[in-house]
Amino acid sequence: MFNIIFDIDETLTTDSAEDFDKMELINELCTNPDRFVQALRPHFLHHGVLELIKAVLAIPEVNIHFFSADVEERNKPFVAELIKKAMGDDYYENHKTQTRIFSRPELIDVQKELESHPEKTESDYQPPYEIFKGHRKKDISLVNKEEQALKYTCLADDRPGITLKGQEKNYINILPFYPKYLDLNDFVHADEKTYQQSMHFKALNHIFYLAGFLIDAINLARQNTAKPLSMILFEKQFVKIDLFRYQPNFETLNSDMYYYEKGLSYLQQHNPHLELLTPQNLKEQLNLSSNLFAPSEQCKRITLTNTQ
Repeated sequence: MFNIIFDIDETLTTDSAEDFDKMELINELCTNPDRFVQALRPHFLHHGVLELIKAVLAIPEVNIHFFSADVEERNKPFVAELIKKAMGDDYYENHKTQTRIFSRPELIDVQKELESHPEKTESDYQPPYEIFKGHRKKDISLVNKEEQALKYTCLADDRPGITLKGQEKNYINILPFYPKYLDLNDFVHADEKTYQQSMHFKALNHIFYLAGFLIDAINLARQNTAKPLSMILFEKQFVKIDLFRYQPNFETLNSDMYYYEKGLSYLQQHNPHLELLTPQNLKEQLNLSSNLFAPSEQCKRITLTNTQ
């Protein structure tokens, strides 16, 4: 069983929690109800998110979960509405017990842990890479405490610093989306390569990157049972710099068009009209109807008790 954990904010959605005005540009460009979820406040679903959920759930022996630093009162209704939009009400009701949702109370506050456990040190929580240093951590082993389960569990998150020591191999880096990237006026007359190398392209289309990277990795792990998902992720995202040391290779990977195009091919299987966002198709694509509901039998699930 593969356990895929998604961060929520800036990974799957953008909301008005910090600055309501930041939704203004989104509202100007998008009037498509498919793209909005109400959970304490309005949330804009990033381009391709509904198709991503459907594509991942179509893979045999996969469960999806969510881990957000926000409060449970926001996270639970958000996840419910997200899955209903992607899969339909019946699917959600039939499978909701297989999806776990972790919120702010489940976060590990490193400083509080050190105060409570004076025998521990910072190095007990922080991975040996600067990019993973952070004050709060997500322990993804909460999904399943069985020793082997972690090898088939991953977390897709836009903040590397949330990674707990020992779980670096399970992390998938995704660039954050911010509404400012919807302003593509500077790229209207730019050539395709210039646009594709920009942060605007990478952020607007980060769901396609995630789909290509994640689904490729799951498929490899399913084909090669001797190599668990965590090892495949590590080999893809880390490069060897000397005999004993590795370093993350996130920036290079996030610039590789292969994963964006591969993700597009995966997601178009569930919405053939979906395209990567460009200055020319931005408004049309954001308002694209997502008629994604499918019979539940097309996406059968296996319970967590069958963890590999």
